[in-house]
Amino acid sequence: MFLSGTPLWVKASNMDPATQAWLRVMLGFLLLLPLGIKEIKEKQALPKQGIILAVISGIFLGIDFTAWNYSIFLIGSGVAAILLNLQVVIVPMLTAIIDHIRLPRSFVFILPIMIVGVLFTGGVFEDSGEGLAGPATISMFGMEMKTAVLGTAFGLTSGICYSLYLYFSRKASTTAPRKDLYVQPMMYTMLAQAVFPTIWMFTGGNGFNITQGVMTKNADGVMVLPQMADGIDIADATLLGDQVNMGNWVSLIALIVLGQAAAWTMVQYGSVWLDPTLSAGILLLSPVTSVIVAGPLFSEWPSALQWLGVAMILACVAYQNGLLQGLARKITGKPKPESEAPATEDEAVAKKE
Repeated sequence: MFLSGTPLWVKASNMDPATQAWLRVMLGFLLLLPLGIKEIKEKQALPKQGIILAVISGIFLGIDFTAWNYSIFLIGSGVAAILLNLQVVIVPMLTAIIDHIRLPRSFVFILPIMIVGVLFTGGVFEDSGEGLAGPATISMFGMEMKTAVLGTAFGLTSGICYSLYLYFSRKASTTAPRKDLYVQPMMYTMLAQAVFPTIWMFTGGNGFNITQGVMTKNADGVMVLPQMADGIDIADATLLGDQVNMGNWVSLIALIVLGQAAAWTMVQYGSVWLDPTLSAGILLLSPVTSVIVAGPLFSEWPSALQWLGVAMILACVAYQNGLLQGLARKITGKPKPESEAPATEDEAVAKKE
């Protein structure tokens, strides 16, 4: 549930995307540091290979956080949360390319449905600015594009980098000699996450900015992008909001403590001990809750086409994670196919031989 509040706290904190990402990970790291030191003393230190992989995964997660922040401000917190679930198709592709693990047959059918769902959810086929205030177009790297398209591009970048984080973080977990090292992997990951936001702040962003917000409140008290000229540069477009106030800082603190340090450490813990299908099902509640809550909280009401895209993405995620198949088996009472059942120890040894 803390994860479902993350995109909402990002928007409510109304702070420069790169600066917010940097504060989120650095302060989250400082919160975990004493716990990590305690874990090292009471258990053992994470091996060198595990640290290296955690750092690599953290660099990708830092790009993810920064891009995701931009996506939230441009296309909405609920929609951005859905786009993050691209990992369900990207991670299998990475394992197929790098680890030479065969993709399931269903992947061929899942991939095009997921792509269409992403385009629908991002509002790419709808009129510019529909449902959201702000400019119809924004420029980046000298290219002018629809705000919805740019926001979706940020969301796709976020999803891709999140997938790379998941891939390398799982690699890191396999190097640990024991399964109960939960804090250290996230501690090193969070420290590495600060690299990209730091670079972006002074190359494509607005520097370290904790005073000027991105969004403004309209006459109805709803947070929206301010009115600005079409084609404005992305750096200028995120520098015209209301001044950052105490309420924004409270949201940022909630994001750091609950959405960063607590949520990701609990995900690390749960992913080790829970059944993968159950874990995936629980995590699927996060974007669904975000979409539902974003409506009444920020007046982010998706269009009919966006709702269709949301349904398509969630259906693909649920199917790829085995949730729909498991539900169907419970309803029909059919046993789990032998090919999907976990192998016994003797069978595992036989396969290796």
